[in-house]
Amino acid sequence: MSAEQIQKHFIRFLGSDVGVSFSNPLDPREVILYRPDKLSETFVTWAFEELKKTTPDVARKIDRLLVSYETRHGRTRRGINISSTSNVPQQRNPELSRVEASGRAA
Repeated sequence: MSAEQIQKHFIRFLGSDVGVSFSNPLDPREVILYRPDKLSETFVTWAFEELKKTTPDVARKIDRLLVSYETRHGRTRRGINISSTSNVPQQRNPELSRVEASGRAA
């Protein structure tokens, strides 16, 4: 999925007044969402979750999701927690699994 497709996804879910840019459009690992007023973290997280449902491989590649907005002191950016652990399946420790299976776990 290209940066343009990611951009269209966020605009579709967050509205046409949201600007979507990337630190590197050729490798869109950092997505920056801009709107003059502050976007709700819940709303942005919902849009990202929808991206994970429709194209999980693309969502997994996004490392940072930033929201930028205007304050009386100028433009501000804040990060949205997209928790890399929810994007990348965790490898289970096979030794731990054997111990848990044997019922000897403390």
